[in-house]
Amino acid sequence: MFGGSLSQLRRYDIKATYPQTSVEVTYECKRDRLTRKTGNVAVEHKTLLNSQADFIVYMIDGKDGLFQIGRETLIALLKDNWSGERRWPIVRGGEFQDWMTLIPVREFIGFCTAI
Repeated sequence: MFGGSLSQLRRYDIKATYPQTSVEVTYECKRDRLTRKTGNVAVEHKTLLNSQADFIVYMIDGKDGLFQIGRETLIALLKDNWSGERRWPIVRGGEFQDWMTLIPVREFIGFCTAI
């Protein structure tokens, strides 16, 4: 049984403070190791629901660099997919068989900023 409270869960992976403006930005870091095989980026729903990060940063195997997308932007994309015409499949997968949306790599990268 889980002994901690939700407030004790990790809310993001990295916090950066930009010295010029003193603005703090938080990041959740993800890596998709199967994109070469599947052609998709698997976006885990649980990650988005539990994270409080400003941005999600993906390392996508087979692609150079990192790709950043606003967490709220990604949530909105998944909500549109869930409630409207489903252009991306929603499946269970990963280590814990959690829900995830599979977005084609090229399309996913189009929503992101390369960093």
